[in-house]
Formats: sequence, structure tokens, C-alpha cells
Amino acid sequence: FLATRADAVAAVSPLLSRELSRASGRAVHPLPIPWPVPPPMTPEERRVARAALGIDPSANVVLYAGNLDPYQGLDSLGRAFERVAAHRARLVLLLATESAPLEMVRHLGPWGRPSVVRARLRTETDRRLVHAAASVAVVPRRSPGGLPVKLLDALARGLPTVAVRRALAGHDLADALVLAEDDDDASLAAAIDTSLALSAVERSSLVQRGRQIVSASFSDAAFLTAHHCALAEATLGA
Repeated sequence: FLATRADAVAAVSPLLSRELSRASGRAVHPLPIPWPVPPPMTPEERRVARAALGIDPSANVVLYAGNLDPYQGLDSLGRAFERVAAHRARLVLLLATESAPLEMVRHLGPWGRPSVVRARLRTETDRRLVHAAASVAVVPRRSPGGLPVKLLDALARGLPTVAVRRALAGHDLADALVLAEDDDDASLAAAIDTSLALSAVERSSLVQRGRQIVSASFSDAAFLTAHHCALAEATLGA
């Protein structure tokens, strides 16, 4: 209803743009979220981060960074973690959140609970610390629509990232991450395993593509170009 009455409409992802356009019968402009690309994390920074969080330097660390609301798909993440933990030693789920951690723990069986490390996510220092300590970031998603900012954050920081297709929200990011073939826990577990098995060369190539895509497609310039298109439609309508 609101879209049909507005002078112009914009959405935070291509998927949401398509859905709103289909529902309203009018053009909806996707706006890429402007996202910074910080300096790459150094090997020394990674070592210090693990020491600060009490994580074994040789552990495989899977990072989930974000809130623990049901739309995130935490049940799939919990089951996927259990699958990987069943055959991969020294696996740690690094749970970086400002939500009550019990919301995640209830999705984990006895296998996973001893291997969960909790961390804060309030400040830039907190966010950089947990990404530096991780081997891979994982992005589940239950509800389609907006793009999870945790996905952009992990890619921009140069961390190998696993995501279900729904989390991409229509953005062309598949070449910059390890994509779960489906949105279920078995596919997510397989993608986590694939990411942890990457060679040093494969890992370096993947994270470089991720940083490049965020730098180009989610820049201030990309946002302003899309924003001007939406404003132009509003001006023509006036």
C-alpha cells in the first residue's frame, strides 16, 4: 500500500526490491548498503585474538556474529555445527552476540555445548577481535528480505565466509564465499567443512574476492548512484 502511494521506492536488497515490485506493480530501486573495508587482519593479530578469548591456536573456529532472534535460522546453525563436530576435532563455535547466549545453547546438543566460546559484539574492537580469532564466519538465515550485515562485515574483514543462499538476498556474492547448496543444516554443514578444508592459496583468493566485491559493490559511490536513480524517479513524478 505504501509503495503504491510513494513518489519513489527503494529497498536494501535486490530480493526485497523484486518482492516489493511484484506486490506493488511498480519499480523498486535496490540500494546497496555502504560498507567500509578495514585493513586486513595480520597473523599476529589472529594469534593475540585467540589468546585473549582462550581459544586453542590449532582449533577450527566457526564464528557466528549477530543477534539470536528466530529469523536468523539458529536451529539450522546448531544442527550444522553438531554435524561438523561429530567428525572434526577441536571445533569451536565462537558466539559473538549481545543477545542472551542461552538462546543459542538450546539449539545445540551435548556434543556442541562444551565447544562454545561466548564473546561481545558491541564495539569495533570487539568485532575485529572475534573476526581475527575465527577460521570461518557462518551466516544462516530463516527469513528472506534484507541482507544480513554480518555477511558484509565478514567479507570486508577478509574472513572466509559460509552462507545459505537466502542470506545473499539477491546480491551477486556467490563467488566471494562458500555457498550452502540449500538452506538446510546438511548443506550448511557441508559448506562449513568445505571452507575449513581450503588450502592457503584457496583461502587467500576467496577473501581477496570478498574484499574486492564489498569495496566495489557496497561503496559510497555505488549507494549514491542507486540513490540518485530513486530520486530521479521521484523528481519525474513531481
